Amino acid sequence: MSFGMERDNKQAEDGELYAVYLLEEIQGQGWGRQLFKRMVDILKAKGFSTLLVWVLDGNPAIQFYRAMGGEVTKQKEIVIGGETHLEYALSWPQI
Repeated sequence: MSFGMERDNKQAEDGELYAVYLLEEIQGQGWGRQLFKRMVDILKAKGFSTLLVWVLDGNPAIQFYRAMGGEVTKQKEIVIGGETHLEYALSWPQI
């Protein structure tokens, strides 16, 4: 898991979850929820009050972030390998 200050300095949120990876065999066992809650605790302790994460269209992780209270608030197109993809920002206005 990687997180910290919102990277673009263009968003209303001050914290950002950059990436989180769990082995497939441990997904669905509560590890993601525990890591997410720990990240929120760390961000709060450092003075952060809001959070966002960008998720590519079609990524099933969007359901996890929604279950953790995130709401889709923005979208943008990004280019990866010469192809245009849609990316969604899920936000937590107060962590």
